[in-house]
This record gives sequence, structure tokens and C-alpha cells, in this order.
Amino acid sequence: MGDGLTGERTMQVRVAVVNGAPGDAEDLLRWLQTDLAGSRTEPSLTGGDAEQMGTGEIILAGIATTVALADFLLVASTWLDARRGRATPGRRLSIERLGDRTSVTIDGASEEEVERALRELLRADERTEGEQE
Repeated sequence: MGDGLTGERTMQVRVAVVNGAPGDAEDLLRWLQTDLAGSRTEPSLTGGDAEQMGTGEIILAGIATTVALADFLLVASTWLDARRGRATPGRRLSIERLGDRTSVTIDGASEEEVERALRELLRADERTEGEQE
């Protein structure tokens, strides 16, 4: 796995809080912006599907390297765990890679959970690299 993503392009991801409460999107955005690794992805809030978040908003972020993606997943999943005590039942994060529409769901911040999400989101890059050889 190289440091850059396929073609050195920035990966765009869309993050939704599934079964969230009103204000979750704004709270997660603040969490990402406050964290050094999260803020490097320049996250922003935009409209989304009403059933995904309490306010129907999603977070968009741009990620340039595999390390940045891993850091982003860790920061976002840590937010989820930090809010576990006041969570609505079944709250989780849905992260979609725009372009190929690869999607993963994160239920917590375990190392296995973050690694699984990272592998899934990078799978398209592995296929593309294999085709170039």
C-alpha cells in the first residue's frame, strides 16, 4: 500500500451519522476541525438525506494519502465512542467514497473496525493498481 492514493488524486468521502440525533453532524464537524488529523481533510457540512442524520446533513472531506484516511477514520470513530453514553440506539457512521461509491459503516473505534473500514475504502485503489501493471 503506497502513501498516495491512485493517481495522486484526493479521495472525497461523505460521512453520515446513521440513527443520529439533531446536532450530531455539527458536533462531529467540530470534533474533526479541532483534531489536527481531522482538520487536514478540510471537512465541511452540507445537506444530505434526511434519514441519515437528525438534521439531514453530511460531512464532506478530501483525503490525499492512505495515512490521512486512516487518521480520519480513527478521529471520526473516536467521536462515535466518545458520544456512546448519550447515543441514540444504533448510532453509527456511514462513510462513502465518492466516485466509486464504496461505502463502509463504523460502529466503534476498535482497531479492527478502523482497519476493516480502511481496507474497504482502499479496495478500489488496489484494483486500479493491479490493472496498471
